[in-house]
Amino acid sequence: MPTKQHNSPPRWADRFLRWYCREDLLEGIQGDAYELFYRRTTNNGSFKASRLFIWDVLRFFRPTNIRKTQNYYNNAMIRNYFKLGFRSLSKNKVPSIINIAGLSISIGIAITTFMFVDFYLNIDTFHKNINEIYYVQSDIKLSTGTNRYGTTPAPLKDLLSNDEPSVKKVARIIDKEGIIRYEDQVFYDNFRFADPEFLDIFTFPLAHGSNEIAYDKSKVILSKNVAERFFDQELAIGKMITIIIDGERREYEVGGVAEKFPENASFSFGVLIPFENQVGWVDTDYTDWSEVVYGTFVQLKKEASTEGLKKILESSVPIQNLANPERPIMSYHLEPMSTASKNGYNVNSNILFGNHPAGVYGMLMISVLLLALTCINYTNIAVSSTTNRLKEIALRKVIGGNRKELIYQFLIENLILCTIALILAIGLAKYFLLPGLNSSVPITFPFVLAPRFWVFILLLLAFTSIASGAYPALYISKFQPVEIFRGKEKFGKSIFSKVMLTIQFAIALNLIISAFIFSQTEAYQKNLDWGYTKAQKIVLPVANQEQFRKLADEMELNPDVNKISGAKNHFGSSTQRSTITFDNEQYEVRLMETSADYLSFMGVNLLSGSFFKEEKTSDYLESVIINETFMESLGWENWEGKVISYDSNKYHVIGLVQDFHYHSFYTKIYPAFFKPVKEDQLRFLVAGINEGKAAKTEEYARKIWKENLPDLPYAGFFQDSVFDFFFQETKANVGLMNFLGGVAIILSCMGLYGLVSFNISKRMKELSLRKIMGAGSWNIFKQINKGFIIILLIAILLAAPLTYVLMSNLISSIYEYYEPINIKSFGLAFILLLITVSLTVSMQIFKVFKSNPVDALRDE
Repeated sequence: MPTKQHNSPPRWADRFLRWYCREDLLEGIQGDAYELFYRRTTNNGSFKASRLFIWDVLRFFRPTNIRKTQNYYNNAMIRNYFKLGFRSLSKNKVPSIINIAGLSISIGIAITTFMFVDFYLNIDTFHKNINEIYYVQSDIKLSTGTNRYGTTPAPLKDLLSNDEPSVKKVARIIDKEGIIRYEDQVFYDNFRFADPEFLDIFTFPLAHGSNEIAYDKSKVILSKNVAERFFDQELAIGKMITIIIDGERREYEVGGVAEKFPENASFSFGVLIPFENQVGWVDTDYTDWSEVVYGTFVQLKKEASTEGLKKILESSVPIQNLANPERPIMSYHLEPMSTASKNGYNVNSNILFGNHPAGVYGMLMISVLLLALTCINYTNIAVSSTTNRLKEIALRKVIGGNRKELIYQFLIENLILCTIALILAIGLAKYFLLPGLNSSVPITFPFVLAPRFWVFILLLLAFTSIASGAYPALYISKFQPVEIFRGKEKFGKSIFSKVMLTIQFAIALNLIISAFIFSQTEAYQKNLDWGYTKAQKIVLPVANQEQFRKLADEMELNPDVNKISGAKNHFGSSTQRSTITFDNEQYEVRLMETSADYLSFMGVNLLSGSFFKEEKTSDYLESVIINETFMESLGWENWEGKVISYDSNKYHVIGLVQDFHYHSFYTKIYPAFFKPVKEDQLRFLVAGINEGKAAKTEEYARKIWKENLPDLPYAGFFQDSVFDFFFQETKANVGLMNFLGGVAIILSCMGLYGLVSFNISKRMKELSLRKIMGAGSWNIFKQINKGFIIILLIAILLAAPLTYVLMSNLISSIYEYYEPINIKSFGLAFILLLITVSLTVSMQIFKVFKSNPVDALRDE
């Protein structure tokens, strides 16, 4: 290389030249380039000389000048690596089985998480017009602040369709529950009333029929599931069905059947009915700005701006507020359909299904933690198995193998192991983990083998192979043959393995503590006082007064029934979201309309005042009873003499009842008031049952139902079962956390097994000497266990505060009512992990007790 002068060519260009240039040409080309550089520096200056030097380096970058890379890894050698890999797995069966089991479980959970997250990120993406669709939402002012609602004024459709040129189509939606009947088949179902444009805006293709059917008021469209339920394989088109809502029946012809809805649809329909057909079923004028619909969706023209739409929406606010001053809209919000489901968790009365982001982030975090646990496991076990392969490593190096070849060999071995685990994990996720998740949530996550899934699988395989195998490959390959054959190899203090084990224990403790907290929460909620007498009551939903009176007369003849009452809004089944006015301030509350004796019959605790009296006409016209939260939310110290306004009428408060749970434990107890109604408005018949007569009374209720309401499927239930859905979901959460906690314990013990084996193999000579010198079993047990107990204590110091913060936030975001987190969960988790650690270590120590010290010291 030419002598370096004061001005040197760019270093990076010179290094690039030396990297690509053939060795036999390098000296000549580099010498010429340097000579030209110094000459140009003298004549033209260093800046121009440097630029020209770079150009020369690039100009010489030609195929004839590029050095040939030597391929040390020919096909035969690669095949040999794979043979050695399979041979190593079969020879080291126990570590291989442990690693494959751990990796397959954690990778299976990662695949399940991918399906969950992929579903979340791709909700509604099948709609062709998704980027042009907007969900109109209302920001409504209440005394507690501004809340966002999915409901909107009914006349918005005509205003937007007629007055805004950027709007292509508008569709409104209203849902009603009722009964669908075909011949002798009767089912309860949800009916979706929608404007004809609904099928043009959204992509719900029909398997039979065309979108024009939505404009025919005499026809309805069925989902594939509903059509198969009634008609099986028979063609549904042209069949006449009966739809019964609130006791009124109508005949419709089946005009279309939809194709199966995609699993990632945030909403769909069972029976789609033209919007105008609800007239008569619903006593509502949809040209009145005080009336609302459940959802309004707007499709804009391609590349149209939302500015014009926003202006016309805002111009309608004063009109709506004048018509409905008790529900003042502050502004409208346009939520793109692409994000409507994802952001739906903070929208009241939202007709779209969606997951709270916390659930997605939680699943991701758990998946990453378990995958990290498994990679740490592999690292610890691989390092602990080093002693069994030292002579193999030494021989390979002696006969000419270099460290790079050893690293490649160990990485390929790990790739084989990870591939086997991945294959098992796919089966585990498809046939066990994903079905288990689907059974615990109200939707079904499909196992979709889309291209993005295979990309994820390849990335996951690459990550696990490198993350779990890199350190062992580098660590094992560094030993020198001379040290190995002399028995002088130094393993170090395994600080890395101990740190990894500490992290493992911290993660495991986090999941175990979480499982105990969820279990305690479930037990606490099961023992919560509902605030009224829930036992020994059977409930029969009815559609009108005629049905109520028929069933009530029959139930009163049963000697096992001790009392009959009724309600329009029944505890655990329905309430009305309402707005009341007091001192010119508006408050959102819940209204429950019941028979006069309902509250006393249900065993609600009256704190002061009086219950309604059936014979007192004024109670029906101007009296209400409130709960404690109602009084607190209005800032009252005393309810007596207070008058509230509701629906343009004034009502006197005559009593105060103790708070009770009329909703599930997911939600807090809202301010509520109770108003008596006559029998013609009652929609639930509630019968009190004598002790021990529940089964017999239910059998009787089914009998009289069939006799009096032969067209309707039996819909009765026991009052103590109204929150079963809540307890089932809570139980599923507990089951999931227990499963994850169990997996964490198993994975941690696998890692501990590896580290204990490694520790004992290093100290075998020391422990043998101790046995010869008279050390007892307890002394040896302490010597080995001491370090692991310290690791466990450090782990709990790391895990406890982090888990407390995470679980406090998680539990409070899921439930309104839960037991405060206490030390019991932490203590139980620590004891469980301590016992598991002790058993795992004891299994390895037992080998030391059985071993003969002479075997370890014969070469000394």
